Amino acid sequence: MTEINRLGYRQQATYQPLERFWPFQWIETGIYALLTLGLSWFCSWWIRRRLS
Repeated sequence: MTEINRLGYRQQATYQPLERFWPFQWIETGIYALLTLGLSWFCSWWIRRRLS
């Protein structure tokens, strides 16, 4: 740690309040669910298109 400080590097940490934990989790879950649905739709569309 001393060597890192000597070289001039600094570290900054930002923390979110505890009451934001579950809203962030639900937002992340929603994003991944939408991506999953979109990719599933695209794959099924692509397969049906290739088979017909």
